[in-house]
Amino acid sequence: MRKIVLMMMAVLLVGTGLKAQDSTREAMFPGGSLGWKTYLEKNLNTSVLDYITIPKGKKSAKVKVFMEFWVDKEGNIDSLRADNISSVTVNEKVVAEAIRVIKEGPKWIPAIFHGNPVRYKTRQPITFVNSKD
Repeated sequence: MRKIVLMMMAVLLVGTGLKAQDSTREAMFPGGSLGWKTYLEKNLNTSVLDYITIPKGKKSAKVKVFMEFWVDKEGNIDSLRADNISSVTVNEKVVAEAIRVIKEGPKWIPAIFHGNPVRYKTRQPITFVNSKD
């Protein structure tokens, strides 16, 4: 069975103990982690899994694409790029699909720092898994 496993890395701006007037939070996808996962599952083109080779003797193979981008004060995404630090080479079509799905997605909820929207850099890993049926 083919599937795409999705993971989201949370980056916290501040620790606990915030007062209501000092509300601070990171930028996030509408609907939070579950909304992000659901969006990717519905919108990623699974045909890119053909570019992930399953090694002989294995039942599956996975690659992770790290996407870095800024979320501006209005929730728009800019400076989107893939930043793979893995030793595994990821096929350019898989990377292109990760870029496409983020570019075509909805606006994000902007980060808030001390009650004000701020520009925020985030890093989102997307893990693609190709499994034998």
